[in-house]
Amino acid sequence: MDKNFVQNELDQRLMELSDLFEISQTLNSSLNLKSVLDNILLTTMGKMMLSKGFVFLNKEENFFEIVTGKGILRNLIGKKIQLSKIPQNAAFLERSKIDEDFRNFLQTLETEILVPIYSRDATLGILCYGKKLINSYTEQDFEFLESLANIAGSAIQNSLVYEKLRVTNLALDKKIQELNSLFDISGELNSTLEEQKILKLLGYVVMGQTLVNVFVVVHTVENSLEIVYRNSIKEVDLTDFIRKQLSNLKKPVFCSELCQEAQDWFTKNNFVFVVPMVKNDEVHGAILLGKKLDQSEFLEEDLNFLSTLANLSVTALDNARLFAETIEKQKIEEELALARKIQVRLLPKEVPLVEGFDFYGTNIPSKQVGGDYYDFIKIDEDRFLITIADVSGKGTPASLLMASLCSAMRAMIDYASKLTELVEKLNALLFQATDYDKFVTFFGFILNTKTSEIEYVNAGHNPPFLLKANNEILELSIGGPILSIVKTMTYQSAKITLEKGDLLFCYTDGVSEAENKTEDLFGEEKLKEFLLASRNFSAKEIGEKLVDELVCFSESKSFSDDVTMIVIARK
Repeated sequence: MDKNFVQNELDQRLMELSDLFEISQTLNSSLNLKSVLDNILLTTMGKMMLSKGFVFLNKEENFFEIVTGKGILRNLIGKKIQLSKIPQNAAFLERSKIDEDFRNFLQTLETEILVPIYSRDATLGILCYGKKLINSYTEQDFEFLESLANIAGSAIQNSLVYEKLRVTNLALDKKIQELNSLFDISGELNSTLEEQKILKLLGYVVMGQTLVNVFVVVHTVENSLEIVYRNSIKEVDLTDFIRKQLSNLKKPVFCSELCQEAQDWFTKNNFVFVVPMVKNDEVHGAILLGKKLDQSEFLEEDLNFLSTLANLSVTALDNARLFAETIEKQKIEEELALARKIQVRLLPKEVPLVEGFDFYGTNIPSKQVGGDYYDFIKIDEDRFLITIADVSGKGTPASLLMASLCSAMRAMIDYASKLTELVEKLNALLFQATDYDKFVTFFGFILNTKTSEIEYVNAGHNPPFLLKANNEILELSIGGPILSIVKTMTYQSAKITLEKGDLLFCYTDGVSEAENKTEDLFGEEKLKEFLLASRNFSAKEIGEKLVDELVCFSESKSFSDDVTMIVIARK
C-alpha cells in the first residue's frame, strides 16, 4: 500500500480525533441544552459543508420534538412526532428502519441521513442532516457523526438533568424571589425618573417571576392608553374597543372571561391574561401576558404578585412621563452621534478613481449603527483589495464585530501572500474573538486594474452578479463557508476577467430581502431585472437608482436590514 496514502489516512484520523476532542470540550463546557445542540449542528455543518440540519429531542414516551435547526423554516421548531420505530445507528434516510409517516415528513425536508443520540441505552434524540454541498457522505463521515453523537449523549443528558434541577429550584425559591423582587423593584422604581429603566425593570421581573416572554405594557400617553413596552412579539394594533375594555378592568382577568370580540383580539395577539394598573381607583395602564414558557396555568399566587407589581409601577411611570420628551431627545442625540462616529471611521471616504473603471459603494444601516461593511484597499499601483461583508445581528454588537473585521483585514493584508490565506486567517481570528452565535458572511476580491483580472473568495456571502456584455449573468460563489463557525477552514479562490462592458454587482442580503408591507421580498430575480435594465448608467447612478427602487418597493425610507452594495463597471 502506498505510504503517502497511509500517511494521509493517519493524518485525517488524527485531525478527526482532534476535532472530536475540541468538540467534546465545547459541549461539556455548557449546561445550556440549546447551546449544546446548536454547537453540534454548527460544528458538523461547518466541517462537512452540509445544507441543513435539525435535532429531534425525545421529550416524553417517544414523542420527539424539533428543538433547534439550521436551514429549515422557523415554524418547524416545536413540531412533535410520536415514533414507534427509532433508528439504531447512523444511516441514510432510505435505509433507516423508522415509521413511514416520519420518513415521509423527513423527505419533505430533503433529509439525507439520520444519526441517533443515545445515553445509557436510552434514545435522547435524532440528528437529521441534509445533503453535503460538496461531494457525498463517506464512511468516514458516518464514523465521525456516530462518534460525535456518542460524545453529545452525555452532554445532552447533563443538560437535561440540569434543566430539571433548575425547574425544581425555581419552584422552591419562587416565594422568596417574589418577596425580594417586590422589595427591590419598589426601591428601584422610586430611584429613577427614566421611563425605559422602569419598563425594563418591570419586564425583567415579569419574565423572571412568571416565566412569560410574550407581554406588553400599556400606559396612558396624552390621555390615551398606548403600548409603551413590548417583548418578543410583533407590532400590536391596540384598537379603541380594546382600550375601552382595559379602562373598565379593576382586577386581573383571564382573556377567556371577556366578551367574544375582546377574546378574538387577545387570541390573535397571543395574550391569555390581563393585569390592570390601578391608581386612585382609575386604570392608568395594563400588562398583557402570553402563555408561560412551561405551559403551566397562572395560579392565585401569580395573580397577587402581578397585581401588586402593576400597581407599584403606576406612580413611577406617571412621574417618568413628565420627563419623557427630554430623555428621549437626549437618547436619540447620543445614538446618532455614536452612529456617525462609527460609520465615518469604518466605511471608505471615497471610491477609487481608475482610468477604464467606474466604482461605487454605499451603506445604509437599518438602525443608528449596523453590521454591514465594505472597503476599497489599495495594495499597489495596479491592485485593489475590495471587500463586502455582513455581520450577524444588528446594532452595537454587530458594529463592534464589523470594526474588528475591518482592523484585522487591514492589519493582515501585508502578511498574507495569497487571498485565500488572508480569508483563512480572518476566519481563525474571528472564531477566537466571537461567540458561537456570531458569524460573518464575506466576499473579497483582488482587482488588477492593469489586466482587468479578478481573483475572489466567497465565504458564505450572497453571490455577486457579473453581468457580461452579452447580458449573461454569472454568480460568483466559489470559496467556502461563512467565517467564524469553525476555527480551521480551507477556502478556494477563483479568477475571472472583467471584459469591456462588464458590470460587477456585490451586495448584502438587505438588498434582496427588502420587504414590503405584505412581507414580500424584493428578491434576486427582481434585482437581476433591475441590473439588466440599468446597466448602461454609471456605477453611481445604478446604486442610487437601486436604492430608490428599494424605497419604492418597501414604501419606506428605512429598511428592516442594512443595505450595502458595490458596483464596478469596466468602461
